[in-house]
Amino acid sequence: MRDLQQAQKRNSYFFSSCCIASYAEIVKATVQKLQEQGLRPFLFPAMGSHGSSSEGQKKVLEHYGVTEKDMGVPIQSSLEVVQIGETEDKVPVYVDELASRADHIVLINRVKPHTEFEAEHAKIPLILDNDHDAIHAAIGNTGLIPAEQLKIIRIKNTANLGVVDVSDAYRSELSKRPDLELIDGSRPLAFDVNWNLTPFQNSKE
Repeated sequence: MRDLQQAQKRNSYFFSSCCIASYAEIVKATVQKLQEQGLRPFLFPAMGSHGSSSEGQKKVLEHYGVTEKDMGVPIQSSLEVVQIGETEDKVPVYVDELASRADHIVLINRVKPHTEFEAEHAKIPLILDNDHDAIHAAIGNTGLIPAEQLKIIRIKNTANLGVVDVSDAYRSELSKRPDLELIDGSRPLAFDVNWNLTPFQNSKE
């Protein structure tokens, strides 16, 4: 806490997680310690897509006994993010927009594999301003797989899979599937003026 004492009592940001034993007690003790240093902490629910919305995330925290009334500090939740840098592999790093305004970030969390989750394939929703940013973020977070080797499928209607767009990485696999027909050649993704994907271009849908 010594470094925080030298911060001239500027606002402090408190970053919260969940699924920790005695979680509410740990949060409460940490808040009180920060307040003793003359700081003004607020809580933020850091749980990815859990809760689905700002209010939904607050309800998740309430389930663990973390409320504004019990903690004595405000809980501020937002789904907006800002990019603060990149990793060595050029993967963009984002932080909550509210967190980016704070003078300090205090983490209470644990690092562990996801509970009862094992899968080779997974769906992770991306909430960004447009399709272009969402696709760029998804490709940038696939690890060490080169972009040209990524197998990507664009589906117009999951109830009708007659025609889909696939990336070039699927070409060799398509040649081995007599039940599939390649009806168009390669082309770059097309975006409108708002950087959202344009409608499917193939006339055989």
